[in-house]
Amino acid sequence: MEGDIEVLRLFYRLGVRMIQLRRHDTTNSLVDAYAGEAKWSGISARGRAVIQEMNRLGIIIDISHSSELATRQVIQASQAPVVNSLVRLQHFAKVIWKHQYSLIDTLALRQGMIGLHSAGHIISQKAADWSAAQDRLKPRAPKAKHAPEPFRPANREYGDYIAKLDEEMRLRWVYRWNYGRPWRELQREASEAGAPLVTPEEWAEQIQYVVKRVGADHIGLGLGLMAGGNWLRDFDATRYPRLTEAMLARGMAPDVVRKVLGENWLRLLDEARVR
Repeated sequence: MEGDIEVLRLFYRLGVRMIQLRRHDTTNSLVDAYAGEAKWSGISARGRAVIQEMNRLGIIIDISHSSELATRQVIQASQAPVVNSLVRLQHFAKVIWKHQYSLIDTLALRQGMIGLHSAGHIISQKAADWSAAQDRLKPRAPKAKHAPEPFRPANREYGDYIAKLDEEMRLRWVYRWNYGRPWRELQREASEAGAPLVTPEEWAEQIQYVVKRVGADHIGLGLGLMAGGNWLRDFDATRYPRLTEAMLARGMAPDVVRKVLGENWLRLLDEARVR
C-alpha cells in the first residue's frame, strides 16, 4: 500500500478489517520497523494520514513489529483502539529481540488488546535462552543472485522486480525463518537438540497474568502457528481444546475463557465502524 489512500479504500471494499502498518522487519513509508531504519522517528506524516483514514473506514490498526517509538505514537494518534497481534510479555521472558514488547497497559487504557504468541522463546525465559543460543549457531541464509532495488522507477516494467523479490523472499522464508519445512519435523529436531518445549499450561499462565493485570477484555489468541521448532509442544490446529482445558484448570471463569478464545477479537471487529 505504501500510504496510497485509494488502495486502502480498495482493501476496505474487499472486506479487509485489520491491517498491520508495516512488513515484518522493514521500515516503510508509514512507520519505522523494529529492525529497520529509524527513518521517521516513529511514524511519518503519510502514516498519520493512513491512520486517520483507517479510523474513518473502521479498519483496525495492528502495530505488531513496529519500533517501540512508532508503537507509542500510533496508539496516541489513533482515535480507535489498536492491537498488537502477537507479543512477548517481559514479565516471563526478558527481551532478546528488541521488537518483542507488548505495551499492554498503554493499549488497555485505550481499549485495545494483544494477541498472545505460542513460540517458546516468547513464553519461557529458559526457551528464549535456548533459542538465542541456537540462532548464534545457525548458518546465514544464502543471498539471492539478484537482489531487488529498494525503490522502483515509475517507467520500469515491474515483472523483473517481482521475480527478484520472490527469489529473495523465498530464501528468507525457507532458510532464515524455516517456514518451508513441516512444523513436526522442526519440532522433532528441536526436541532432539534439547529444546525446553513449552506447554499449554505455561501459555495459560501468561493469559492469567494479563487478565489479573488489565482485565479480561484486552487479550486474545495470537499464536502465530507458522513454524514448529521451540514452540508449544505437539500443538497444531487440532489441539485448541488443550488451551481451553489449561485455562479452566487455572481457575479462570468460562466467560473469561470465551473472551480469550475469540469473543474479544469479535467485539473489536464489531466496534470498528465508520467515523
